[in-house]
Amino acid sequence: MDQLHTLIKEGKYDFEDVILSHQAQDLIKKLINVNHRKRLSAKETLRHPWLQTSVDGNEAIDIDRADLGDIIFTDKEK
Repeated sequence: MDQLHTLIKEGKYDFEDVILSHQAQDLIKKLINVNHRKRLSAKETLRHPWLQTSVDGNEAIDIDRADLGDIIFTDKEK
């Protein structure tokens, strides 16, 4: 358990046994970056290509929706 905790704190992980697209892996890496200043904000996350691509052909997420601003964005991100 100590070794696992150390690996998590150091941001050491791999996707060898996980079936994820490269874009999904990129998003996860950017969300769990150990340097909090380099982590994606909510707005940056919604702009990530993986979330902007839909399997069923629907439109991408509209991050300018008024209701999103009150729910997930900090005052700095609005």
